[in-house]
Amino acid sequence: MNTAVTIIIAVIGSTGLSAFIQFLISRHDKKHDRLADIEKKLDKTEKDSVRMQLLFLINQMPSEHNEIMTLAEYYFGNLKGNWYLSSLFNKWVTQENLETPTWFTKEPK
Repeated sequence: MNTAVTIIIAVIGSTGLSAFIQFLISRHDKKHDRLADIEKKLDKTEKDSVRMQLLFLINQMPSEHNEIMTLAEYYFGNLKGNWYLSSLFNKWVTQENLETPTWFTKEPK
């Protein structure tokens, strides 16, 4: 009888331990998913912010070539931004009689 009770307790204990481990893994995965969502939102926010800064500079301070080029390189290169701003940037480059930068591509990335 003691052996049967020991086996039953061992089975219940191992089932409980397995359930607890599954709970911990599931909890970790949910946290990871939330962190990934937050990182995506932060990336989008940064891209939106840089786009707005670049639009502001192009429209309000078009002669600030160095600043615009630096910001544009970061936006189009590092952030891989290329929404409607690529055509506006290309238009600005043409209006300012500048050479198209080698890092700039008109094709969507």
